[in-house]
Amino acid sequence: MPHPEWTGLARRVADRAGQEAAARGHAAVRSEHYLYALLDVDRTAGVMPVLILEALDVPVDAVRQRLDEVLRSRLRDGSDLPGLLLAATAEADLLDSDYLGAEHLLLGVAIVGNDVLTEVGGTPGRIRDGIQRVQRSHGGGPRAVTPPPPEIRSLDELRRRRENPAGGEVERLRGEVRRLTALLRAHGIEP
Repeated sequence: MPHPEWTGLARRVADRAGQEAAARGHAAVRSEHYLYALLDVDRTAGVMPVLILEALDVPVDAVRQRLDEVLRSRLRDGSDLPGLLLAATAEADLLDSDYLGAEHLLLGVAIVGNDVLTEVGGTPGRIRDGIQRVQRSHGGGPRAVTPPPPEIRSLDELRRRRENPAGGEVERLRGEVRRLTALLRAHGIEP
């Protein structure tokens, strides 16, 4: 699978997450830092995590407060960042996106099972729905956001698939078929 280019916003989120971890004296950057950064970004720069969560009626201010409480406490040892980035890249690949954006990072946070996001119903499926809603409301048209194959929900399986590119190519083609099927249905055409 190709590695998509990061948008300027996604890079700012990554920088902000690292700054937040350092400012709080945490040894490793975790999904909590990324979620904090995703909720702290400028809302005018495109499809934003805040707009996505608002489209799902998730109380963003309550999430920020809860996240701040979690970041003040002792976080689990280690980092879930490799899994988050792997999942975000897989989501971008699945959507045949030539970039990795903040919306993919938000999906990555959801896929690694961030507790704060899970508490408010921020599941991968709901976030994909929110992305689709925001894209439609901002002139993105009926771009299909298809559910990933089950192995993307398992980071171990995704790693194995990356190690076996032939299996990944077949899955990419299956993802493309799902995307095209959803696109046809979005236009009222039953495949």
